[in-house]
Amino acid sequence: LAFGKFIHVKDIYREGITHISHDDIEHATSLGLTIKLLAIAKKENGRIGARVHPTLISKDHPLASINSIYNAVYMNTDPLGNVLLSGEGAGQMAAASGVVSDLINFASRGSSSALPCNLYSEAPGLRIQKIDQIRTKFYIRFMVTDKPGFLSVITGILGKHGIGINSVTQKAHNPTSTVPVIMLTDYISEKRLRLALNKIHKLSVVKSRPVAIRMEKLQ
Repeated sequence: LAFGKFIHVKDIYREGITHISHDDIEHATSLGLTIKLLAIAKKENGRIGARVHPTLISKDHPLASINSIYNAVYMNTDPLGNVLLSGEGAGQMAAASGVVSDLINFASRGSSSALPCNLYSEAPGLRIQKIDQIRTKFYIRFMVTDKPGFLSVITGILGKHGIGINSVTQKAHNPTSTVPVIMLTDYISEKRLRLALNKIHKLSVVKSRPVAIRMEKLQ
């Protein structure tokens, strides 16, 4: 409805929250960020990107305050600007409202003029943007054995894949334990990052699969 393109569910990238840890939530808080499970749709350069995944956003953004049973839709519109619609997404009345709305839509399909929504038409020339073509910033967490020189090895692999690092956070030196290392990247393609993380995961000092969370600067 927003962009004039019908998107099949199979074309929407989907990622859950099982890899998110309490450490990630704490690190995000210390950086002035929060983690939200967002469904994102963007139209850029004749391509539609549609994806669902955990996302780091600023604590100052309106979506950061949406919690509990509340859902929200945040839209950038022309000429109105940014619009936030929020309401209950679970519970007795929210479910009943959704059911009644669906019934009205089905009953109204015999007359296009009765449809309580924008009329849908396919816009020509629009393509689907795959997830590996997305360019964004990333939060990365590595769990590593704290040995001398490990950081230069990791950053060396990232550098070979053209990945710039904006900041690195590491807990105090402790050679007897596994410690988290947090990195924030510059804008980079999803494909490049995944290739680099696969190589880093094979290093002997890296004790678990690296966690990467996309960061969005929403308008």
